[in-house]
Amino acid sequence: MNVLNITGSVSPDNVDASINRFDQYFSNHSVTTLVFDDYDQCVAHNFERHGMEYVFLGAGNLSPQISAIKYIFTHRKRFDIVHVYGSPQVYGSIPTVISNIVNIPIIVRFNGYKCPDSKLKYSLARLLEFYLLRQSDASIFISSEQKQDILQSLGIDSSESIRVIPPGIDQEWFAPASSSEASSIRQEYGIDKGDKVIGAVINPRPIKRLDRAIDIFKKTQKRVNADVYFIVIGDSDYVNNVKRYASRMGVAENIIWAGRKTTDELAAWYSAFDVTILTSDRESFGMSISESYLCETPCVVYDIGGMVDQVLDEETGFRIKPYEIDSFTDNLVTLLEDREMNEAFGKRGREYVRKNFTYSSVSQQYQELISTVSK
Repeated sequence: MNVLNITGSVSPDNVDASINRFDQYFSNHSVTTLVFDDYDQCVAHNFERHGMEYVFLGAGNLSPQISAIKYIFTHRKRFDIVHVYGSPQVYGSIPTVISNIVNIPIIVRFNGYKCPDSKLKYSLARLLEFYLLRQSDASIFISSEQKQDILQSLGIDSSESIRVIPPGIDQEWFAPASSSEASSIRQEYGIDKGDKVIGAVINPRPIKRLDRAIDIFKKTQKRVNADVYFIVIGDSDYVNNVKRYASRMGVAENIIWAGRKTTDELAAWYSAFDVTILTSDRESFGMSISESYLCETPCVVYDIGGMVDQVLDEETGFRIKPYEIDSFTDNLVTLLEDREMNEAFGKRGREYVRKNFTYSSVSQQYQELISTVSK
């Protein structure tokens, strides 16, 4: 079976993860990917390394859509399924229209929440979401809460053609690091063996609410009978604002801004954490939580988005009512101080994630969906 996969911008930072997912989603099929982006040699090399055919459509608001239309019409007899991946509100209506005209089944994957910066753009995004859900042969959300939120906001009832399939995680990259690797990271920053480490792996921006994480961190420091550190993995222009806030709160000395890390480095960092936290206002999935569990590090999160699927409350971690700070702190302190609970939650979390959120699980769900749509 031949699949035409249409995706948004694929940057050098996320190309490996994106292509790995395409490989897994369509592991038994031939795939051609249309990329709404300018030509990038690094990205092209990675497609070629994976043996995947690709076409760069260019940037802009109109030209890429015209190129996509031409390509689909010209090659319509080659493909059995169209798969729209990421940012479908921006350009998904065109391949949907074309796929209906040329009678190719279409699957649309809603990868995240869209938060346009104007009411007009928001209304347009909602209109396109409604259209895509009505016209596609199957729709995929990445978490049960994301599915519920969007369907309710659009007044659409769920059906068998609307499914939840998580992004999928390559468990080869994530496993508990050796004690020496984790200790090496802690020693590099002067963190002693008896000290406690809270970690967050995020793309820092306002919706991630690092200011809230700092408030929780400050309260936690006062209650734990040991030095407590907060390590943030990730970087953006927004970090400087949060650093200033940390200084005003008097906790800057114990916050470590480790910057961006490559995928193959992350397991050691997760293993160096005692607990991973996520304090966002909103999360469609939140990959860092499953990654952390694969490294047997338990998590404390707010009961939002993909957290509902990934964290079994009081079994693998704690899901806190949004956006209570005291309750979050209470449960974080419990996991920092109760070593037996910490280890048990981490091990149970790893097994739960391996069963539900790894590539093998996601690939199987995709194959079942494709076989249904292509009948």
